[in-house]
Amino acid sequence: MPLLLLKDLPRYECLLEAAKRFPDLDPSACDVFLNLLRTGDEVFRVTENNYASHGLSQGRFGVLMLLWRCSCAPTEAGAGEHCLPDGPLTPAELAAAAGVTRATMTGLIARHTGQPAERVRADSERDRWFSAEEALDYGIVDHILERVDDIRPDVVSRAAGL
Repeated sequence: MPLLLLKDLPRYECLLEAAKRFPDLDPSACDVFLNLLRTGDEVFRVTENNYASHGLSQGRFGVLMLLWRCSCAPTEAGAGEHCLPDGPLTPAELAAAAGVTRATMTGLIARHTGQPAERVRADSERDRWFSAEEALDYGIVDHILERVDDIRPDVVSRAAGL
């Protein structure tokens, strides 16, 4: 759903008329600004549709990128400067990195895994390592990928098409 609902922008002639009533109004700047807002709204819509096509939300995608960043190897080109600390992150650390509270992160994990929030909270207070199959059973993952690159090119190609 569009965020701003800017379908019909005023014609430039209308902006020129408004500039007669409001001498400080720059019609060119207003025209550029309104078109920029509409373009940003369209980018937002396309991004949301892309997330939805993969069963994601903006928040879930952000968490996935945080998890991916903490798993990248410092030996990858340029990875060391962008990686989070090595090792698994607790919900509290994920929350801090995402800029939300631990309760929000625990609730997000509980909602997407189907686990009770109490269980997620208890499991996160101690080290808990999952194999790929165990993570699938717990609900942390929807399916097991062999490589991140299996989904990344689709996102990159869609963004390049904008």
